[in-house]
Amino acid sequence: MPDGFGKKPEGTVTAEASAAPRFKPAKRQGKWWDWGIAISLIGLVATLVAWFWPFSPMSPSQPIKPGIYAVRVQVLDPQGRPVEGARVRTSAGNEPQHLPDGWWEIEVPAAKVPKDGRISLWADHQDWDGNRADLSLGDDPNPRAEIHLKEPETWLRGRVEANRALAGLRISRKDGEPGVAFTDAEGRFELKISEPQGMRVRLRAEQAGLEVGDAFCYAGSNNCSITLERR
Repeated sequence: MPDGFGKKPEGTVTAEASAAPRFKPAKRQGKWWDWGIAISLIGLVATLVAWFWPFSPMSPSQPIKPGIYAVRVQVLDPQGRPVEGARVRTSAGNEPQHLPDGWWEIEVPAAKVPKDGRISLWADHQDWDGNRADLSLGDDPNPRAEIHLKEPETWLRGRVEANRALAGLRISRKDGEPGVAFTDAEGRFELKISEPQGMRVRLRAEQAGLEVGDAFCYAGSNNCSITLERR
C-alpha cells in the first residue's frame, strides 16, 4: 500500500474529535462574596446612624419643663420706678406673695398652666390706673415680668353757677396741671384729669369780663360747682 494510505492527513479534524466536548471557562464563584460585603456595609451604616442619631443637631430633644414655676413680678409707676402699695393678681397659680425686696412671687404648678403656656398678670394701685402683662412659661423655672402702671384718667363733671347760663367758659386746674374744658350753653363741663378718684383738685373758671372763680372738687365727682360774679 502506498505510504500514507489509511493515515489521516495532518491538520484534518476527525468526527470523533469534533464530537468531543469543548473547554468552557468556569463560572464566577465570587458573587455570593460580593453580596456578603454589601450587606455588611449596609449593616455598618445602619449601626452608625442609630448610634449618632440621638446626638444629631437635626433632632433636638424636647426640653423638660419644670414641675412648678416661681414667677417674680415687679410693679412700676408710669415713670418706671418701683412702687409700694400695689396689688397683684394672676390668671393661674397660687396667691401672689409680696417679698421683702419689693418684688412679688407667684408659684404656678405645671398642672395649672394652660396648654398654650400663657398666663396673665394684673397690678392695681390707689394712685395710678392698673395695667396687665402677659407671660409665656417655657423651660425657665424662674421667669420674671414687669407691670407698668398707667397715669390715671378721671372725669370731673360740674357746672358753673352765675346769674345766667354761661357758655364757653374756660375750666382748668389752678395748679397748672394739664387739662382744659369749656362749658356748654347751660354752664356744664366735663374735665378729664390725671388724678385717681377721690383726689382733691382745685379748679378755676374764667372768661373776659368775668372775675376768675375757683372751687375745690374731688376727682370722679359729677356735681362740682363753681360760682362766678360779674365785675
